[in-house]
Amino acid sequence: MRITRVELENIKSYRRASIPLGAGTIAIRGHNGAGKSTLVEAIGFALFDALGYSQEQFVREGERYGAVTISFLSALDGREYQVVRRCGTAAAWYVYDPEPADAGQPQEEVRHALAGGGLSPRGGEAERHQELPRGPAPRRGGAHR
Repeated sequence: MRITRVELENIKSYRRASIPLGAGTIAIRGHNGAGKSTLVEAIGFALFDALGYSQEQFVREGERYGAVTISFLSALDGREYQVVRRCGTAAAWYVYDPEPADAGQPQEEVRHALAGGGLSPRGGEAERHQELPRGPAPRRGGAHR
């Protein structure tokens, strides 16, 4: 798996941001409090359900929800997928396949890998095995902070 983009909406200091990640080694730099650690926390939260504090503290102050979208290229089939994790109101956690193969079904290798991580495909998406509602397809947008 190679992460290609991290998108944040109402997460800590970020109102809205879309950060492309190229191939190779990535360096993230900035002043204290600029949001460098937030990017790493967002990846851990979206992909591994890892967050060192409450989801309420992760959502931008004064907002009702926050969303993290991680776009990645699958090493199994070379296609791009997006893991979307929303916290706060209407919490959701799902995998979105922007270009579904075989009439909206993820390819078999990816389906098997997602099931191993606790996610199961449902049409063009995969949804966590918890009572979390499926959210809308992520929106594309520029970086706004």
